[in-house]
Amino acid sequence: MASIKKNFVYQAMWQLLSMALPLVTSPILARSLGAEGIGIYTFVLTVVGYFSLAANLGVYRYGVQKISAARDDGEQCNQVFWEIWRAHSLVSLAVGGLYILFVVHTADYRLFYMIMGMHYLGSVLSIDWLFAGTEDFKKITIRDTAIKLSAFVLILLLIHDREDLPVYIFIMALGNLISGIVFWTSASRHVHKISAGVREVSAHIRGMFVLFIPVLIENVYTTMDKVMLGIMKDKTAVGFYENSEKALIAQRIIHALDAVIMPRMTYLIKSGKREEMRRLMKRTVDAAMVLSVAFGAGTAAISKEFSVIFWGEEFFPCARLIFVMALAIPAMGLSRIIRDDLMIPSGRNREYIACAGLGAVSNFVINLVFIPVYGEIVAAVSTFLSEFLVFAAQCIVIRKQIPVVQYIKEGCIYIPFGVLMYFVVRAVAGLFDVRVYALLIEVAAGMGTYIGICSIYWKLAGQTYYFDMIKRVLGRFFALQKKK
Repeated sequence: MASIKKNFVYQAMWQLLSMALPLVTSPILARSLGAEGIGIYTFVLTVVGYFSLAANLGVYRYGVQKISAARDDGEQCNQVFWEIWRAHSLVSLAVGGLYILFVVHTADYRLFYMIMGMHYLGSVLSIDWLFAGTEDFKKITIRDTAIKLSAFVLILLLIHDREDLPVYIFIMALGNLISGIVFWTSASRHVHKISAGVREVSAHIRGMFVLFIPVLIENVYTTMDKVMLGIMKDKTAVGFYENSEKALIAQRIIHALDAVIMPRMTYLIKSGKREEMRRLMKRTVDAAMVLSVAFGAGTAAISKEFSVIFWGEEFFPCARLIFVMALAIPAMGLSRIIRDDLMIPSGRNREYIACAGLGAVSNFVINLVFIPVYGEIVAAVSTFLSEFLVFAAQCIVIRKQIPVVQYIKEGCIYIPFGVLMYFVVRAVAGLFDVRVYALLIEVAAGMGTYIGICSIYWKLAGQTYYFDMIKRVLGRFFALQKKK
């Protein structure tokens, strides 16, 4: 069985890369495409994303769930994969036809939607759920690293001014297409082609549809801000909101933790190993609290300097958006873990739909009433409120299955640590002008403060596993250096 620690490292690398490269390229895009150009791309991508979402029909979570449960039996795993893939292909073809009709009849940004057809095709070709279900995260990391770095180089070479927006869209769409295709070059390690019956394929379509409903609701309430801003305000507001989301790069570490734990939790739940499942969840929630508080408070603390240094004075409105959205990181991370690692593997899809629906409705109502007056800041505030509302609802639903609320209460000790870090960073910021070196000093001061306080607490509380993990990582690093 694959190592959780190794898979976490691979997933952390992948998640960070998924946000780091867009973040690194964002200063180039901000100055070449401007807020409006970024907003147009984001709006088009979000619309195309709805078609991809419908075509994928919840296949990732459903596929991970089924592959994880069958992975100990090679033939059964192979059979399940091809049944799911053929079910997915039928749905993708039908939705693809609707996408073509949409492109033909749309008036705004038709060329961009045509180019983004490659993005749609790449999304439906992806079989990342096979590798996640077998806990083979190394393949995902290596593949995406190469493709994202290639796209990064092309952006540096080809994107210079606002007229290059079609070229940028082409680069991003082509990268997603290649990403989907490359997965198939490694699939033979896990599966070989066989036939699948109509009855089995139909059963999987029904199963995917059950998971698609909550995925749809969740996607709608996390992306509707951009669509509503684009329709009710303007594309510049979408550009501000999009860049502010990019600044939340640190939360990707929590996503990596969730992605690695999800297949393992599914396996433990299906195997009836309840005690092991509880121990793993307690460690996961504690780690998520450590990371989410640090990332939320830290990102909020540097929001002002970050927005100006990275994107220029034009994007100064992003500072307050980043501040508000960063404070929602703990709720985002913990609700994601409860959802993916407990509710979905346990088959509690109805409760999950209710929680996600609550978030979607609240987000929509707040945006509908206040966006026309207050613009993008309302989208950030509604995201903050909706995330905490969903998180609270999930805690209530899951409380009898596992004492996750107790785990979270124990992790609340990190909140005052994060508050102290925030004030230390702001005090340091007051000593310097807005410069790159000042931002680096702020980040170093925040990290040093938070890690120092946590280390003292871990020592006093006897939580040695964090120290053990750090020692192992450092030991392997120095061992590699000696070999060199």
